[in-house]
Amino acid sequence: MIKKSTLFLTVIMLIFSNMLSAQTENPYLEFNPESLKENAKYVRNFAPNNYDETILYNCLSDMIDLARQEYSFLPKMKHDESLDSTSRFQADYQASKDERTLENVAPYKTTYYRLRKYGLAGNGEELIAKTKAYLGEKEYSYYDLCLATVQYFLKNLKTAAVMLDARYTYLGIGFNTDLMMRNMYFSCIFANDRAFNINKPGYGVKDLPYSKSANGVKLYDDKLCKKCADEPGLEVLSEYVSIHKDGAVYLECNDYKGLKKLIGKEGDAIVIDLVQQSNYACENATSDYDLPYRGFITKPITFEKMMEMNENKNLKSGKMIVKLTEIPEEIPEDADLDVHVLVLKEGNHVCRTIIPKRVEVKSADYEEKILYVKDETGIKAKGEWVAAKETGDFSVKFPYELKKTDYTTAAFADQLKEVDVPEYKVDSVEIIAHNSPNYYKDANYQKIQQKRADFLKKDIQAHNPNVKVKTSYDFCYEEFKKNINNSPEYYDLSFLELDEMASQLKHDSWALKTLDSGFLAPCRYYEIKYYVTFLNETKAQEQKFTTWKFNKALSEKNTGLAMSIENYMMDQVEKGKYTSSFLKEMNIPEKIEYQTLLNNKLYMQYYYASKLTPEIAAEMTKVFNLNPTNLLLSYNTAVGDVKAATITSTADVAKTQANIDRLYGIAAIPKDRVNALNMEYQFKVINYLDTVAPSMESAALTTSTFAKIKEIRNPKMDSWKNAYKLASYFVKQYDYQYALSLMNPFLDDPTISEDFIFSYVSIAAHREEAYLSSLFTKAVKLAQEKNEARLCGLFDKLPACVLENSDVKKIICKGCK
Repeated sequence: MIKKSTLFLTVIMLIFSNMLSAQTENPYLEFNPESLKENAKYVRNFAPNNYDETILYNCLSDMIDLARQEYSFLPKMKHDESLDSTSRFQADYQASKDERTLENVAPYKTTYYRLRKYGLAGNGEELIAKTKAYLGEKEYSYYDLCLATVQYFLKNLKTAAVMLDARYTYLGIGFNTDLMMRNMYFSCIFANDRAFNINKPGYGVKDLPYSKSANGVKLYDDKLCKKCADEPGLEVLSEYVSIHKDGAVYLECNDYKGLKKLIGKEGDAIVIDLVQQSNYACENATSDYDLPYRGFITKPITFEKMMEMNENKNLKSGKMIVKLTEIPEEIPEDADLDVHVLVLKEGNHVCRTIIPKRVEVKSADYEEKILYVKDETGIKAKGEWVAAKETGDFSVKFPYELKKTDYTTAAFADQLKEVDVPEYKVDSVEIIAHNSPNYYKDANYQKIQQKRADFLKKDIQAHNPNVKVKTSYDFCYEEFKKNINNSPEYYDLSFLELDEMASQLKHDSWALKTLDSGFLAPCRYYEIKYYVTFLNETKAQEQKFTTWKFNKALSEKNTGLAMSIENYMMDQVEKGKYTSSFLKEMNIPEKIEYQTLLNNKLYMQYYYASKLTPEIAAEMTKVFNLNPTNLLLSYNTAVGDVKAATITSTADVAKTQANIDRLYGIAAIPKDRVNALNMEYQFKVINYLDTVAPSMESAALTTSTFAKIKEIRNPKMDSWKNAYKLASYFVKQYDYQYALSLMNPFLDDPTISEDFIFSYVSIAAHREEAYLSSLFTKAVKLAQEKNEARLCGLFDKLPACVLENSDVKKIICKGCK
């Protein structure tokens, strides 16, 4: 069994190893917000001895906002003079020392104490930069200076993480030049509402609603808390801790060994923080953001201490029941309490605050449609084609009898209906009367012909008012010469001029009679030529016109033009401007040289379909087999394979996964499309894991599946529905932060559902970093617009500390009273 499990784990690691390098890539190196150059002030030349501070401030602020919007989908940051003063203080110090440094002189050595200097709580992170103030004789604008500064922040993943962190909603900016004006020094402080200690009681106030003594608990430490801050498993602690009827706080869990892995290492401990909801009342709120806790706290409790206090003596059961603390006397009996768990690491530093959760996420069974890829290079397009106003002409023909002179449009009405052209407007009509050469310069016949043509012209004009109709005559000279050349007896007529030919035929009655049915009669017919403008004023008309142009190009073997037109078709399909009806009218031969066009037709067919049908998948396989060396199309066949795949064992997973991973090696296939297909398969794997009994193999596969999802996920998923579905899976794994990262890009999508919005609010309320974000504020505003009563009901369940978000507090206090 051990060998089998080890072998399986090895296979799993091999399957996913080719994706690991993506974790260390820096996606921000190409940041260059060209749109800011549209601001004329920002492209002005920057002179360090005479610059506009307002322009520099605004340019840097706008650039940071654009980076946060592009990479983290965040709204613009807010500004505060106290934060700006703190930043200027450090920028001035750096400039005076001509040295980039985060340190300052005592008592303002760190950012924490500098924030306190300007009346703020010490909650914020500072980024500093040293940037060239000029580039010699080269042009150097405010934009260039700010871009160099922001790119400096982004080139390091740690500083980039600070600048792009959703928890920060306020930005303080300070800058100054060194004495020689060679360099600009910058300080940017990122903070949120917990930087503004507006509800902190004054000195001497008694009966505070929180512990006066910190019991040895210390503030967050970056180095010690790094791993703890990102551990999703810690969120389960809020489910273990509760207040019992006897008024004491208990910790209960069914797996004390699992708990030990979370908080049982040397130096680990927890602290219970009992927070009164009244601390966050709409009026007369009381809080102190300088403290690492919010209410009345216990002394640190280690795992070893909890084992000693375990009321369950049957350790084999794995259960732990521990009475952690009584409710302090300082808390009124009728107080509404939230129980927070502070997770401490070495030195009693508070690395994490686990707050009560009321996460509401509905299971989503939505299945994402993984689209085919288009083949836009298999045939070289002849430039860009667009449906524009176009004129053209077409003809219908019918024979006439020599003595009949009353022909009308009825003679060719059926033919006109069958003409293969799109809708049109008639601009003019030409009646071409074709005559046999024997009637050339025949005065009597010309009178009959004139009468016949006039009658026909009058009827055509009646059907086409205000349309010019002209008449012309032709005696089939060239056509007759070509045909008579095949006659052994009369081929010599082909050497004659028209007048000579007509004269000889008139005087040779035998020849005239002999040649009439086979050579002369076919020359006697009317050609009605319509000069038209094709209509494409409506999308329905344009759709028919475009399809006709495509088929016409193919019939003329003009594949380059056909490719250009098909590209336009796909664009219109993706924009929702065409209906699917035109696909049936596309006439593409099933030949290897048309594989690209056939693939794109199926791309559009699948685009319209609600899901990939077996028929479409089979047709795509047939198209692929026309030329299997076209590796781009192997992705499309793989889509069908994944959709049809069933999983009955881990071996099935390994096989299909290997086939998907091979697609990453094909340069022609966009990586984001392979990621999307891969993601869909991971859903299948998760659903399979829900049906099997727990085992070492299933546990390993679960771990690797969720790890792979994080590695292959595109920055923005294909749809909010798929993001919501995937988020629900990660919520079950207590990975709330990752669930939010999936949903963040879609808060501006007007089609998101009410459940999506309320789920987002409930998930984001789980942690300070999320509920202080401007995205949480945005979600709350959306929820208020959708269903204010439901929002108020939700906030009745949420921990009161979410009202530390001042904008959210205003919404709730005003709307929910």
